[in-house]
Amino acid sequence: MLVRLSTLGIATATLLAAAGCGVLDEKSSTAETYDVSGEIKNIDVKGQAGLIEVVAGAGGVRVTERRDYSGTAPRTSHRTEGGTLYLVDEGCEAQLRIRKTCETNYRIEVPAGIAVKIDADAAPVTITGITGPIDVSTDVGAVNGTGLAGTTRIRTNVGDVNLRYGAAPASLDVSNDVGSTTVYLPTDEEYHFEVRMDLGDSTIDLPNRPDADNRVKLTADVGNVTVRAA
Repeated sequence: MLVRLSTLGIATATLLAAAGCGVLDEKSSTAETYDVSGEIKNIDVKGQAGLIEVVAGAGGVRVTERRDYSGTAPRTSHRTEGGTLYLVDEGCEAQLRIRKTCETNYRIEVPAGIAVKIDADAAPVTITGITGPIDVSTDVGAVNGTGLAGTTRIRTNVGDVNLRYGAAPASLDVSNDVGSTTVYLPTDEEYHFEVRMDLGDSTIDLPNRPDADNRVKLTADVGNVTVRAA
């Protein structure tokens, strides 16, 4: 069951001049917050554009969606099925506008041990305090995580990746086409590192133990790879 808490709408209009012609670009913002009841073990987010923020909270699941847009608002939906909360941003209808804005920004508060899956087109991702498994794919956008502990898989075409762990992940797999990758790992565990770069430098401050249970694979086409002690 979804319980809506608040809805806020704000609209402003600005007159833009382009090539000697006046173009009316109405920019609007709406915000909506709702609680999700029932036992939620996983969240699955599909985003178009806008920040996706997942944070560990003290209670259940609460979602805030903020939509910034010109013309037609982004279409979003949410549903629960089999213990999974699905959040979908379908973007805006095609419009011929100058400096068109179409973003849905998510802030998702969840229990720390929940499993997180995110698939985004052009959206930075921030994850804080999540100890469950994480799977993130982005076309364009940085991925930042702090206070992590679970198995992690990150795929990004363009964007820096910065991850800090409070406990050692059993498996960490990052593939970054263009962008730097920086990982902070606890020193009370051992790791087997597999690092590959086509163009860039690597700095691994922790010992590489081939027989370690914790496996860390870091791949970059263009970009530096750095591993430091947390």
